[in-house]
Amino acid sequence: MKAIDYPIPIKKIPKEKLKKTFLENLINSEAQYRRLFEAAKDGILILDAETGKIVDVNPFLIEMLGYPHEKFIEKTVWEIGFLKDIAANKEKFLELQKKKYVRYEDLPLETADGRQINVEFVSNVYSVDNHKLIQCNIRDITKRKWAVIELLEKEVQYRNLADSGIALMWRSGTDKLYNYFNKPWLEFTGRNLEQEVGNGWEEGIHPENIGECRKVYQKAFNKREKFEIEYRLRHNSGEYRWMQKQGTPNYNSNGEFIGYIGHCIDITDRKVAENALKESEEQFKAIFHDAPLGIAVIDSLTGKIRSVNPMIAEIAGRKMAEMVNTDWMSMTHPDDKLLDRNNMVKMVAGEINGFQMEKRYFHPDGSIVWINMTISHILYNDKTLSRHLCMIEDITERKLAEQELIIANKELAFQNEEKEKRAAELIIANKELLFQNEEKEKRAEELIIANKELLFQNEEKEKRAAELIIANKELLFQNEEKEKRAAELIIANKELLFQNEEKEKRAAELIIAKEKAEENDNLKTAFLQNMSHEIRTPLNGIIGFSTLLNDEDISKDDVRQFTSNIVLSGKRLLELVNNVLSISQIQTGQINVERKQILINSVFSDLLTLFSPLARNKNITLNYHNPDSKFCTIYSDEAKLYQILTNLINNAIKFSNSGNIDFGYEINIDMIQFYVKDTGIGIPHELYERIFDRFVQAELGFSRGYEGAGLGLSICKGLVELLGGRIWVESKVNSGTTFFFTLPYSHVDLPFQENAIFSESPVKQAKGKILIAEDDFISSQYLGRLLVNSGFTVLHAENGEQAVEFVRNTPDINVILMDIRMPVMDGIEAMKLIRQIRPGLPIIAQTAYAFSEEKNKILSIGFDDYLAKPVEKVNIVALIDKYLNR
Repeated sequence: MKAIDYPIPIKKIPKEKLKKTFLENLINSEAQYRRLFEAAKDGILILDAETGKIVDVNPFLIEMLGYPHEKFIEKTVWEIGFLKDIAANKEKFLELQKKKYVRYEDLPLETADGRQINVEFVSNVYSVDNHKLIQCNIRDITKRKWAVIELLEKEVQYRNLADSGIALMWRSGTDKLYNYFNKPWLEFTGRNLEQEVGNGWEEGIHPENIGECRKVYQKAFNKREKFEIEYRLRHNSGEYRWMQKQGTPNYNSNGEFIGYIGHCIDITDRKVAENALKESEEQFKAIFHDAPLGIAVIDSLTGKIRSVNPMIAEIAGRKMAEMVNTDWMSMTHPDDKLLDRNNMVKMVAGEINGFQMEKRYFHPDGSIVWINMTISHILYNDKTLSRHLCMIEDITERKLAEQELIIANKELAFQNEEKEKRAAELIIANKELLFQNEEKEKRAEELIIANKELLFQNEEKEKRAAELIIANKELLFQNEEKEKRAAELIIANKELLFQNEEKEKRAAELIIAKEKAEENDNLKTAFLQNMSHEIRTPLNGIIGFSTLLNDEDISKDDVRQFTSNIVLSGKRLLELVNNVLSISQIQTGQINVERKQILINSVFSDLLTLFSPLARNKNITLNYHNPDSKFCTIYSDEAKLYQILTNLINNAIKFSNSGNIDFGYEINIDMIQFYVKDTGIGIPHELYERIFDRFVQAELGFSRGYEGAGLGLSICKGLVELLGGRIWVESKVNSGTTFFFTLPYSHVDLPFQENAIFSESPVKQAKGKILIAEDDFISSQYLGRLLVNSGFTVLHAENGEQAVEFVRNTPDINVILMDIRMPVMDGIEAMKLIRQIRPGLPIIAQTAYAFSEEKNKILSIGFDDYLAKPVEKVNIVALIDKYLNR
């Protein structure tokens, strides 16, 4: 599967389709096994492990023995005619049932026509659908046996056969001195037999290996044992190559010891592949250790945790050592264990390829943390399920936000209920006001009656008039109080309305935040699945081809092809690491801009040279278009411009199967506009904006068509904006895509000053003594091998303190390669002390940090130059030549 930068929605595969696919694969697998069974060039018998009856026999065994098919089927193995000793064969079958494996190097059989043949007989027990079967492989070794006899009879041809082989053969006598070397040996060393016999051959052993070679040989010789050792032997070209030497005690026909005989095989290519594998493993361990998500490897059979990274220990609130070899469900909340265990059972049974769920972990202090867990298979080359990969993310904050949303909704419901109560109170207040108005009308009627009575009772009139004045004042006071209450009620209603609106806004904002968090979770989950695939894919190539290098019958062409594949997979893994680090720097704002004068056409010329071979392999024509000005310059960051264009051109080649790719630039007043145009698959218009988002790709599922982590365009956008420009895309599906980006441009064309680090004219290589200060054994061996092969004398210090002592005691050291991070004394402190001893001695820093900011920091400290790991031969030799010839 390959990644693509363009995002499309994730499609879930129906369970019925998965089941159908599984059955189809099973049928295909059975059909392939049947074809292999019938086409095998060895005889095969399939037996019932319980009864010993023959279940099946392949055509090759029928033809080998001459018995018909029915002679075999439904008979026990000790009853068939070509095995004469029935009782003995039954005992052998019982032995096979007990030991599960039986092997006979030379078993005599009789064919149907009475011929005697010799076979190699191998049988073992295996299970199919919980039913035990025995497979017996029978190989006719009659010709091979006679060939061995014939070979013994032709001992006189030993030397001719030895000289015609590719192995470097040798022989020694009882005096421990070597007395014979075959022709391939002499051709390899470029020396004659007189120079090699005795102990003369030791002159070609690398000085660092000669002591161990003597020790191993003498120890084995004294005990008459076989021995094997790896050491470096000088080729006739002057290069030291790694050899695998094997020696065997030699006896004559009377059983008397007459010395040793052995051979050597060139294993240099395998050594290089092993070094590349170890480097890739170190990079993977660094990714595993520093990953921002919790990662654990779980044994699929026992459920025990095999390894964890620091992040998962931090999330679980435990120490890493405490988690290893514990049950993976021991930290899980009891309410989540059943669903978790059911999912795992389905995955082990093959019903699902993996699963994702949210669950709770218990901390040792009793607190609970919510996690989002993703589990998938780890498959090895033979597709045997033995481990599960578990990745977890702490989602406690998201869960708390969801709980806050629930509480906010409850508060809103409570306020709505209060609002309804206040409305009911308002209705009651209105009824009371109506009642008081009715009372007022009644009082008015009573006043009329009183006035009539007052006409007849003058004395009472004055009293009632005074009472009426008092009553009117009281009524006026009551009306004023009711108006105040009505005004307060209006204000309270407005406040309640405002609070309800604010609650609705908060609820809407919480819903949007939840949807955004869920979207980010989905994107991160898809991104992590993609990263898991992109890491395991090159690791599969590295581990797989490294395993194949151990095959005994592997050819030199296969070795070259396998080692090339290992190197390519390692570079792909390194590119993934660099992209993840780049996007991390852009996100955190830790990247700096280093502007200088750049000759644009020089950058484009380098890109044309770099990508032309890759384009030709896909039948793509690569075209570079430039305006009339051949010396147009801009003032910007050259490394970041080169990274932007490299990502865009690499994407164009990746998503084009043929056609043309054009790239160039145009000058528009105060901006320069760059473009990369292809005739590839194109991008839908609705995805124009999203393709630049982080963690978004066109293919995030398990059927992506293109490899990659999907970070290239995000990195381009971040770098372009950092340099003061903008980036956009124009495309048509199935017709091609054009990416544009702009950078600030000055109208003044300044004469370009080339700051070439190395001269273009050939430099005569100067031999010298190089001190390598490196604590990592593999890195020091790799650098030493490169430099020794280039004619340099190499010294090695394991830490900064040893490097300082070397400089004090070895005045003819010409250049130092200094690792920054070392035990006892680091490279920076060692450099400062060496400057006091030999101020003019060139010191080149080497580090695994490959950012330009790191380089500037190291040079400002006082180092003369800088090498980023992994180091390539052409770069290190040219850099050392620079300081030896200045």
